[in-house]
Amino acid sequence: MKGHFIIVLPYHFEFFKCFEENLRHAGYEVSLVFLTDRPFKYKRVSQKIYNLFQKTLFKNTTYKQTLRVDQNSEELIKELSGINTPVDYTLVIRADFINQTALTCLKEKSKKLFAYQWDGYKRSAAAEKLIHLFDDFFVFDSDDYKRYSKSFSNIRFITNFYLDNEPKSGISDGSVFFVGRYLKERESSISRIAEFFRKKESSLILTLLLVQKV
Repeated sequence: MKGHFIIVLPYHFEFFKCFEENLRHAGYEVSLVFLTDRPFKYKRVSQKIYNLFQKTLFKNTTYKQTLRVDQNSEELIKELSGINTPVDYTLVIRADFINQTALTCLKEKSKKLFAYQWDGYKRSAAAEKLIHLFDDFFVFDSDDYKRYSKSFSNIRFITNFYLDNEPKSGISDGSVFFVGRYLKERESSISRIAEFFRKKESSLILTLLLVQKV
């Protein structure tokens, strides 16, 4: 075995299964996979009422997200209580889904603590306050790298992730896919890309859009 991993990442579309499988395929032992963004439940009715007031009277839409982050963090700390010796590596995807208290606990359990931000900072601004906790903080957005590398020496630029143990499909070479969450700002870019390939008169092009409004 190359070492032990803790993985902390969102549940989105069960991506966690691919990460766990791929790390095992690469020779690592995955000691813990903690899944964030589980279904949120208010602890008290007063929280739900307070959130309603925040949204309607003060136009504050962040209160519920703060509660969600606290819930994720409490669950993570409980999971970590069963780990008595530091693991070799911990990878956190979407660090803004947990709070600094949980990340500090995670750091104490890890010889090396890494983060990968699979959303840009325009959508995940809360992550900025957590960058300093990591040995390396990877971003795929070149604009994010240019902006934050001046302030943080642990920022690293990396391309988007891929999984190298996926089974081969029956799709012929030359096909092009887009699989992603629906975002209004993506529509024009996807249309331009589709038009580019239509002009190339390729008969093997398939654009697949997974529509999920949130």
